[in-house]
Amino acid sequence: MKKRILNSVIIFTMLICTLFVITGCANKTENVTVYINDGLSDSKITEIEKTLKEMDGVNTISYTTKAEVYEEVKESLGQDALEISGYTKEIHPFPTYFSLEVKKNKNIDTLIKEIESIEGVKMVKKDATVKDLINAEMNYIRNNK
Repeated sequence: MKKRILNSVIIFTMLICTLFVITGCANKTENVTVYINDGLSDSKITEIEKTLKEMDGVNTISYTTKAEVYEEVKESLGQDALEISGYTKEIHPFPTYFSLEVKKNKNIDTLIKEIESIEGVKMVKKDATVKDLINAEMNYIRNNK
């Protein structure tokens, strides 16, 4: 009897897992990071945020300030690396950004092209990390000397 119950539980668990995979319930969203140009006014940043919120497929949105970006980079590289470079919380080359959670059934490439066309948007990346942020900014600096 115990063996029969255990087998039933295992089969039930396998069915549930299969349903999650087939329906995509496990990952219904993707993360997109929208880097914005430095020096934008608060009203322009608010305008970009409003535009992003109104886009079809965007579930949630959050903004990371210049000071918060500095803290993320500091955590990744360490305080010494930033100080040696002469960067401070207020003065550093790392861009502020919006983090979006986007419905996975939305055509992500089309959405990214739409976001890239917004005035003030520097770059858009799927599933970006702090390392991507640092690399993107260093590439930008190299290419715009």
